[in-house]
Amino acid sequence: MRLLRECGARPRIYVLSWLHDEQNVLSLLESGVDQYFTLPINIPRLCGKVTAQISEWRNG
Repeated sequence: MRLLRECGARPRIYVLSWLHDEQNVLSLLESGVDQYFTLPINIPRLCGKVTAQISEWRNG
C-alpha cells in the first residue's frame, strides 16, 4: 500500500476479515486501509460503500 501511494497511486483498499480484534482493525486503518468489514459481511452495506466511492471518483 505504501509503495503504491508513495508513487502517487491512490487505490481504495477494502479489507474483508473474520477478525474482530480492535487492535487489528486499528492497525490496518492506520496503515492506510480505507474500509474494514468483518464477516459475515453485510452485502448491501458493502455495495453502498463501493457505489458511493465510484460516484465520488466520477464527480471529481
